[in-house]
Amino acid sequence: MEYAYDLVIKGGTLIDPAQQIHEEMDVAVSMGRVEAVERSIPPGRARRVIDASGLIV
Repeated sequence: MEYAYDLVIKGGTLIDPAQQIHEEMDVAVSMGRVEAVERSIPPGRARRVIDASGLIV
């Protein structure tokens, strides 16, 4: 199976002052780089998924 991302960090509170983001978001990573930041990234698109619910990313 071919995956779009190496890792998806799901449901963490993302804080990025530069982008004025402070909300629950998913973060997708490939080859050590952030590839996507979205409200919901399907877990089936990643080789590994980390549940970050209740955590700050």
